Amino acid sequence: SLAGERAEARGDPAAIVSEHFVRAGTPERAAVALSRAAREALVANDVAGAATFAERGLASEPPIAVRAELYASLAEARLWQGDPRGGKEAAERVFVAEREAGAAKGSLAAATALSVLLTAHGRLGDVDALESIASNAVLFDASPETAPVLAAALARGGMSLVFMGRFAAGRALVAQLHELADAFPDRAVEARWAQAESILAHYDGNLAGHFAWAERALTIFDAISDRRAGAVLRANVGDALRVAGELEKAEVQLRAALDVSRALGIGAVEGPVRANLGATLARLGRHEEAIAQLEAVFAMFEKASDRRLAASAALYLAEVHIDRGDVAASGRAIETAAVHTEADTPQMPLLSALCARYALLAGRPLDARRDAERAMAQLAALGQLEEDEIAVHEAWVAALLANGEGERAREACTVAVARLDELTRKLGDERLQYTFVTKVPAHRRLHELASRLGLDDATQRS
Repeated sequence: SLAGERAEARGDPAAIVSEHFVRAGTPERAAVALSRAAREALVANDVAGAATFAERGLASEPPIAVRAELYASLAEARLWQGDPRGGKEAAERVFVAEREAGAAKGSLAAATALSVLLTAHGRLGDVDALESIASNAVLFDASPETAPVLAAALARGGMSLVFMGRFAAGRALVAQLHELADAFPDRAVEARWAQAESILAHYDGNLAGHFAWAERALTIFDAISDRRAGAVLRANVGDALRVAGELEKAEVQLRAALDVSRALGIGAVEGPVRANLGATLARLGRHEEAIAQLEAVFAMFEKASDRRLAASAALYLAEVHIDRGDVAASGRAIETAAVHTEADTPQMPLLSALCARYALLAGRPLDARRDAERAMAQLAALGQLEEDEIAVHEAWVAALLANGEGERAREACTVAVARLDELTRKLGDERLQYTFVTKVPAHRRLHELASRLGLDDATQRS
């Protein structure tokens, strides 16, 4: 252990220090060094190394006070590797270890575990657990040491709640994050707040605001060398470009984010990027490439028990098959999406709208009307969608028209075009407005229906 002590005194990397203690037969001291090595690996964006060090530390008879730190590093690493269930299980062990150690509340390990749980439950589709944990986040006491990690927890929790359609609860966490940023003038805290605000802006249809907030967060993440968080932001920007119809730019941005996520070994980013890339390629008319991406990434999400993202990939895949006119493949993709889509989430009205489009493709107009009416009711319950909200309206208009209800279709189409006008005006930027109306498939289809129904004035306005 003398060599380990000397290495420690010299300030050698913790991984090297731990090896000395392992060879000296002092596992407890090795575990302490491995805990520090895991944290250092996370700071260096080496999630695979962090997981390895944490696992070795847990196998090295760690002191009870160190066990929670090792589980916290393992939880964070597993989450970034794209294993939300593994991250959740390790995070839960943090709180068990802290109770056994009689640790004070508000530790760095506990803040890390909270952050992991607020993401993992959203990815696993457990909305009740997500809301319960989010409601307890307000009880966490921040300190200068824990503020950056707690900021990540609040940002992750707020975004997860918004993704699952719990808008009010998500906004409440982001408001709490704003207060934290005011109380602790730390750049990492500020970046997390900006990141969360960018997602809120996206969901409000304010893509110009989304880009502004994302740029603010990216500038800081790049400055503090947080490449993992930077990759998430770049992926989000690429997705927003896709939603706005800037498809060529979206592909470039998403491929860049994909390169970074693969280089860092962060499956938690690689998977969503590939799903959004697949959806982008589909809108560019490159259907075979899109299908290959989406089928591969769906398998990745299903293996990881990531229900929310598996549902997203299946929904994108169903849309591609419907656009191609492949009735059999569309039906299979719809069935798969239905298995993974959680009730009362933003994905549900999109699923119902795709069911309506599939029914029309299969020559079943009455089924299409039923599915489209259900989609409209689900949309009304949620109030808004992040993307493809107009696809729900368009499916309803098309179903009404297919059932010979021309006058009602005109009324529904007038409402839909007005909503598209409203969303378009929110964009502000004329270029984005143009691509939003002309490059997004559902928006084009709506305009075609409006022309068929003689609503040329409405078509020209948008």
